[in-house]
Amino acid sequence: ASFMNATKHVVDNMLQSMFTKYEAQCFYGGVGLATVSSVNTSTGVITVTTAEWAPALWVGAEGMKVDIYDSTSVTAHESGVEITAVDLVNRRITVSDASSVVAGDVIYEKGAKGNEFIGIHKMITATTGNIFGQSVATYSLWRGNTFAVGGAALTFAKISEGIAQAVAKGVKGVLTLLVNPATWSDLLTEQVAQRQFHEGGMSEYSNGAEAIKFYCVNGTVEILANPFVKEGYAYGLDLKSFLRIGSKDISFDNPVEPGKFIMPLEGTNAYQILGYTDSALFCSSLGKNIVFTGIQN
Repeated sequence: ASFMNATKHVVDNMLQSMFTKYEAQCFYGGVGLATVSSVNTSTGVITVTTAEWAPALWVGAEGMKVDIYDSTSVTAHESGVEITAVDLVNRRITVSDASSVVAGDVIYEKGAKGNEFIGIHKMITATTGNIFGQSVATYSLWRGNTFAVGGAALTFAKISEGIAQAVAKGVKGVLTLLVNPATWSDLLTEQVAQRQFHEGGMSEYSNGAEAIKFYCVNGTVEILANPFVKEGYAYGLDLKSFLRIGSKDISFDNPVEPGKFIMPLEGTNAYQILGYTDSALFCSSLGKNIVFTGIQN
C-alpha cells in the first residue's frame, strides 16, 4: 500500500506533464513556443515578446531543454540549452547558454522542430504549401481565416467582424473562441461596462463565470480563457471539425507488451514507467476556423 501511495504522485505528475506537452503541441506544433524580444547573452536571460507569451507553456519549465533558431526557423543558434529559471511576471526565461541568441529568434522544445505534428496555429494561418496533403493556396475552403485586430484590445465588435469571414465559408452554430487570460480580462471589463445585454447581443453571463456567450452572425460564440493561448492571438474554432487521430492515446500501457505498466530497469535495482502516445490533431474544415492576430491587452 505504501508503494502504491508513493508511486501515485509520480504517475499523476507524469500524466499532467504529458497532457501539458500535448496541449502545447495542439496549439503550436510546427511554429515554435515563443519569439525572443531581447536577450542578455552574458546572463542567459531571454525576454519573450508579449504577443508570443503564454504562461502555461513555461510554468514548471525549469530543467526543460530547448533549441533556439533564427527568425526563419532554418538556422540553429543554440541547441539543447537548459532552462534554469522562469519569470512568469516579466515574460523571461533563463537558459544555460544564450551567447548566440538574438532578438527575433524562435524557441522550440529540444528536438521538436520538424518532428512534431502541426498545431492549430499553423493549420489555420498557412497560406502556402500543403496541410494534410492538400494545397491551401489552391483550395479556398482548405485555407483558414486570419483577422488582424491591429495592435489593439480584442472587442466584441472585432470578434463579430472577424467571424464574418468564417461564416462566408460555412461556419454556423456554436463557435468556441479561446483567448489568453489577459484578453479574457479585457473582454470581461468591456462586458461589465456595457451591462445592457440587448445592446451587446449578450446571451449568458454571471459574475465569476467560466464562459461568456453572445450572439453573432454564426449563431453563438462561447468565449473561454486558456493559458496556452499566446497574448497576441485568439482562436475561433469550430470544434466539430477537429479530431484526434492515431493508433494510441496517451497511456502507460506498453504497446509491445500490453498490460505491463511498471517494468524493471536492466542492470539496476529500479523500475520504470513509460508514457506513450501515437496521435495527432486533425481538422476536416480549415475554412471554418479563424485566428485573430495583433491583439494588445
